[in-house]
Amino acid sequence: MNLCKKLLSFCSRENFDREGGYREIWRIAYPLMIMGASYVILMISDRVLLSWHNSLEMAASVPAGGLSFTLFSFYTVTIGFTSALVAQYFGAGERDNCVRGVWNAFYLALMAGVCICCINIPLGRYFILVSGHKPEIIELELKFFYSIQPSAFFACINAAFFGFFSGTGRTKIIAKVNTTMCLINVVLDYMLIFGVETLNVPELRILGAGIATSICTGIGSVWVVSEFLRQDQAEYATRKLLQFDWSKVKKIVTFGMPSG
Repeated sequence: MNLCKKLLSFCSRENFDREGGYREIWRIAYPLMIMGASYVILMISDRVLLSWHNSLEMAASVPAGGLSFTLFSFYTVTIGFTSALVAQYFGAGERDNCVRGVWNAFYLALMAGVCICCINIPLGRYFILVSGHKPEIIELELKFFYSIQPSAFFACINAAFFGFFSGTGRTKIIAKVNTTMCLINVVLDYMLIFGVETLNVPELRILGAGIATSICTGIGSVWVVSEFLRQDQAEYATRKLLQFDWSKVKKIVTFGMPSG
């Protein structure tokens, strides 16, 4: 009976409504859940629309998309530690360090972009070529893999700036950006895969699916960076505190890399 009473006490109204209660946790957490699912949704929409167009293209998008995600998730998850860093500074009332942490995460994202070009692309090409798949499948896999690499770079940028909003507890903007990205991707997928004759949009097939994903993640990056720059400069000097700080980059890498 004592155990039942204790369990029921966890579900009390007080635990829902108090500061730091379940309601507040859910308010902060559900946009992050949407963010976590967004890339999966992007890939699913690519595959569904490609399956309507050609089964071979759909088959090629699965391993190529999975390979791309496997290679770039190391960078995005590592940079994603920015949210914990910002939350630490935010809790300590160090607003300037919140901004500095985000900008240095952005510089780390630029470094990740170089690694994506110099390491991920040739490594991904190697894995596809030695996969043992049929030549026609390999050709399609390479097209899709190459076309979604810009989305990997934009995902790194998003991880840096999303960290600011999640670390300061303002996660709704993250949900808005990711939901919009997914909706744009569906529209662009249809247009670029099948083509739209009235708009002079060519039928790009599997290449169009990858380009659509890269475009919509790029739009997400522009949106979240603009939101970051539009912050109240008296509270968060996001347009001034742009200095490179190796100690902050090192902290993100040191604590974020194990998760990556």
